[in-house]
Amino acid sequence: MFPSIRLHYMGVNRKNRNKGYGKMLLLFALDTCLEISENVGCVFVTLEALEGTVGFKQE
Repeated sequence: MFPSIRLHYMGVNRKNRNKGYGKMLLLFALDTCLEISENVGCVFVTLEALEGTVGFKQE
């Protein structure tokens, strides 16, 4: 087993989509993961996404 961080179902409600909030949310989460990994040595991050949202996370 490897030390890791698992992000679960992040999203932005419909009225706030296409405004860059999702990207900001993801970047903030990844920045937080980086800070945590510097203290505890995480090896990787996983993001679980709903089927219809995978395109956004692949950008």
